[in-house]
Amino acid sequence: MPIFLSNVFLLFGLVALVPIFLHLLHRRRPQPIQFAAVRFLKEAISKSRRSRRITQCLTLLMRVLIILLLAAAFAQPQIRFHHLVPGGHRVVLIVLDASASMQAQEGDKSLFELSRGWAESLLTGLTEGDRVAIIAPGCPDYRIVFPPVSDHKAILAALQDLQPGFGAATLPETIRDLLEKADGGLHGAEIHIFSDFQKSSWNKTALDALKPTLEQLNAAVFLNRAGILSTGDTGIAEAMFHPPAIIGNSAFQATATLTTNDHFVGANIVRLATDTGELNHIALEMLPGESQTTGLSGIAPGEAPQVVGSLRLENDAYELNNDFFFSLPRLAGIPALLVNGTGDRDTFFLRRALQPGGQAAAMMVPTTVGWPEFLAGDISGNAVVMIANPPALDDTAVAKLRHYLANGGAVVLFPGENDGIQAPALRQFPGWENLTITPKDNPELTRMDVSLLDTHEPLTQRLAAMLPPPWSFPVRRYLHCEVPDQSGALLYFQQNRSLFTLRSRVDAGSLWLIAVSANRDWSDWPLTPFFLVFVQELAKEVAGMRLRSLSTVVNTPLPLAWPGSAVRIDLTITDPRGHERRQTLTRDNPAAPILLDGLTMPGIHTLSSGSETCRIAVNIPAAERDLAVMSSAELLSSLKPLPAAYSSDHGQLRRHIDELRQGSPLWPLLLILAFALSMLEVLFANSRSRAVTQPRLVGQLLKRGGGVA
Repeated sequence: MPIFLSNVFLLFGLVALVPIFLHLLHRRRPQPIQFAAVRFLKEAISKSRRSRRITQCLTLLMRVLIILLLAAAFAQPQIRFHHLVPGGHRVVLIVLDASASMQAQEGDKSLFELSRGWAESLLTGLTEGDRVAIIAPGCPDYRIVFPPVSDHKAILAALQDLQPGFGAATLPETIRDLLEKADGGLHGAEIHIFSDFQKSSWNKTALDALKPTLEQLNAAVFLNRAGILSTGDTGIAEAMFHPPAIIGNSAFQATATLTTNDHFVGANIVRLATDTGELNHIALEMLPGESQTTGLSGIAPGEAPQVVGSLRLENDAYELNNDFFFSLPRLAGIPALLVNGTGDRDTFFLRRALQPGGQAAAMMVPTTVGWPEFLAGDISGNAVVMIANPPALDDTAVAKLRHYLANGGAVVLFPGENDGIQAPALRQFPGWENLTITPKDNPELTRMDVSLLDTHEPLTQRLAAMLPPPWSFPVRRYLHCEVPDQSGALLYFQQNRSLFTLRSRVDAGSLWLIAVSANRDWSDWPLTPFFLVFVQELAKEVAGMRLRSLSTVVNTPLPLAWPGSAVRIDLTITDPRGHERRQTLTRDNPAAPILLDGLTMPGIHTLSSGSETCRIAVNIPAAERDLAVMSSAELLSSLKPLPAAYSSDHGQLRRHIDELRQGSPLWPLLLILAFALSMLEVLFANSRSRAVTQPRLVGQLLKRGGGVA
């Protein structure tokens, strides 16, 4: 059934009475006058009168229809789609994207401010009794007003007080979670999404899971984009810092990947700075839509337990992706224990690799002990233990290793002339239950090639980036190692596919086995650049597993090692704006980390408890650094077959609401019909009024002067 948006114009239909009145007026019967001379014409006149009556009735009908069609057209009729939105009061769910990317500037306002103002306009246009709910994905607590209520004044106040967060928004997941937990009352709801519609926030898999719920509710979706970032933007997509800890006042390296949007043209400057000042900077020329990786190095002076700072770009439309904050622990050195099986020659090359040139600023600080000292001493304080040419691994040695590994340690085993590394002892570790080890001797010195077996491991990727494989060196003897499923195998000999490097995950730690010795007894490997790079990168890999990160992202818990023996810790947390909050955390034992949460703002946060202080870095999620957005066509296509509309301003949204709630307008069709009828009426009237052929008897009468034979 159609409805009319301007009912007053229906009164114009009363004008249709005018032609009816005129028609009735002209129907008065004339006074008959007898005229004998033309009585023979009665039959022709009777036929003509019947034809005129038909013509007049049809003409009258068309004129009345033209007037009624014009009146109906001006009243703006629309056909209501009952299967889309029911009648009565509306249920409106406002989904306001409050993620970090909504803080990008569009002119003098942010995208969030534009979207919030648009949502306020939508709210003020509702009628009394319409129920409204507000959710803000990206905020720590996204339920602003839910379930829907009809107190528009309170809802407007809550909307005006809403501020954007710094986290990521997952729009389909959030909406689905909300609708599935609702207690009803959402049938026929209008879901208005105000967002920049980043590709990272519009997950197709989650959207496909949401569609059945929307179909069941007969909901209509309105996609509203308040603005599209039209100015140039450069952002830091990701950053890495090497080494993972600062040794004294040693240098460190920052590697940053920068990206630009499609509107950026020109250059930008990336700066490496700590709280003591700028350390380095570099200028980059970049093209629209380009990605570049650059490196900056610096030396962090001072004695603070953490080196904190940021990589920063010049200001642009989106400031949040211009900063990448970091916090690196400052250490006197990462302790490494080198264990000789026989004498110092077993670990001579390992020490040189960990401290090239005897540099005091090297990341690793090795300590060398013999096998008896290893068995009797405490090894728990070392980040990594490297054992070269051990005697037989008896039950005492295996138990010591298992205890150390269970607490997150790392052990690297190198074989040697003692032949102490045997399969039965190693089969006690996870993944190596079916390990076979067979010493192999080459008849003569043979060059063998080592290559990658697992290309997905970070260690193998770094090795390949620094020294492209294969890596060749002469081999006299090696351990022929095999694992049926090659579990934990990273490198292998190309000649016979014997495994060169294996790893076993033992609780929180890792156990590594190398197929050749760390000295020159079995090969010339210690003389190659590959040995130096391999030992250094392996040490960083296993030591980094014990160094807990001091960085996290917004709204993500951070496991943090806290000194002391307390299992209950009262923390004072100061955010980058200087606001303090207190949080009490517990842990199972003094060696366990505490789990820090509630970090909702990017920047450097300071934690303190008693005399202990720690500074951590918090960044926005990686998904919020890239401003790649969905197009309107992609958005609408992803929602098919649901009723959906895309709008870029409030006027367009109102038209879409009318179409989805009330249907398509009929007035254009009515105007076309009125025009067609007017043309038809003119043609019909002219065709009936043109001259016709005189009757034969009338023609004869006129020729004879009125006489009839």
